[in-house]
Amino acid sequence: MFSYKAILDSMKAQQGRVKGAAGRTLESTGNKLDEVGEIPLNNTREIIDQVKTELGKEGVIRSEGAIDDLSKLVSAFDEAPQTFTSLKENRTAFRDIIAGADKAERSQLPSRAKSLLQQVNKAMSDDMESFAKTNLTPKEFASWKKANKIYADQAETLKKSKLKNVLDKGDVTPESVKQLIMSKNPSELKLAYNSMTQSGKQNARAAIVSNIVDNVSKRAGGMTPNAFATEMKKFQPQINTFFKGEERKQLEGLQRLLEATRRAQDAAVTTPTGQQVLGAGTLAAAATDLGATVLTGGTVGGIARLYESAPVRDSLLRLASVPKGSTQFEKALLDAQTALNAIAQSESSKQAEQE
Repeated sequence: MFSYKAILDSMKAQQGRVKGAAGRTLESTGNKLDEVGEIPLNNTREIIDQVKTELGKEGVIRSEGAIDDLSKLVSAFDEAPQTFTSLKENRTAFRDIIAGADKAERSQLPSRAKSLLQQVNKAMSDDMESFAKTNLTPKEFASWKKANKIYADQAETLKKSKLKNVLDKGDVTPESVKQLIMSKNPSELKLAYNSMTQSGKQNARAAIVSNIVDNVSKRAGGMTPNAFATEMKKFQPQINTFFKGEERKQLEGLQRLLEATRRAQDAAVTTPTGQQVLGAGTLAAAATDLGATVLTGGTVGGIARLYESAPVRDSLLRLASVPKGSTQFEKALLDAQTALNAIAQSESSKQAEQE
């Protein structure tokens, strides 16, 4: 049975796992580079002097706040020789300063001042990278660069996405997680997918299928193949993102089941009595029972168990692998119906015991 809480927990676990591995690399690299000794700041100091000159240019409104911030940075450099780690910490602090540079009370020329301060931030990064490249092996340097990118990507991604709101909330509601994975924005869906463990992705797939079924069951016409197929089209962004490999094949099997039973229903209606071929009649019978079978799952969780059960999954995979209209296809269709019936009866018995 899927759980929105399990989806959230998986995203938190994945985020911690990725950042944890990157953090360990950054920490060990920093320790090794600190042992080398003082890091040269030639580039950083040169850029600071250039920026100070630009900020204090005659005939242009002075950005006093930005000039003061640069003076504080220079004072920190002058207080003690900079190691790799201390420069990194100063860079982080300076980035926080830059983030506040657009406040109206800080400067009369916020955009210009911020742009100039960012040049100093880049100069510190360049000095750190040059120092690391000189004192690390190529393999160590590549690992350090990769770890830095992971941290930067995570920070930038979370800053611009709904995922940050979901992960930051201590008491998250199922509705907030549902809104994230039911988004129509492909980039948000891709971010959510990449932020989950395999368990989280499995829960998300079950949630998507269950929501499709739940939506169809609320239609006036009830659970019909036509209604199910129509509803699935609305969830194409989720299907394209979360269903890959065998998961996609399983869904294709479900789609084939729906298409086949829909055609069989139409054939049963339009073909004169006595003229139906065996296949059409058999498929029509399966189509008639499909809605009742799936809805026997009752709750959204019960529907998820129907879809995720091993027998149903295997039968849908087989259905997706055989040619349409063949004898093997008809047998696979009946096998899928049998599997659905068996699991549905089990779900029905569980519900009866709980009542």
